[in-house]
Amino acid sequence: MKYNYRVLDIATSEILEAAMWYEDNRQGLGDELINCFEASLETILRNPLSFEKRHRDLRLTNIHRFPYQIIYYVKSYTVTVVAFNHGKSNPKFWKSRSKF
Repeated sequence: MKYNYRVLDIATSEILEAAMWYEDNRQGLGDELINCFEASLETILRNPLSFEKRHRDLRLTNIHRFPYQIIYYVKSYTVTVVAFNHGKSNPKFWKSRSKF
């Protein structure tokens, strides 16, 4: 089964903000974060329902090598990324996005 995906603008902003922070700390590390995000997204798209639900229909997976998570839901063969969350952040901010 082939799934499409979309990333909400707010999640894109979170990814770019994190990448810029890592890039400011070490050249090339921001690009590595983006690559790890893309690899995790590919894993999700292969079998998006394999990750457990954490809140309502929102699912979560960890990013390899970085303390971030991709928060998403699946509807009609489309994976929608609603948040890119630091693992130590309060989950309240992304739980409210289950209304999208």
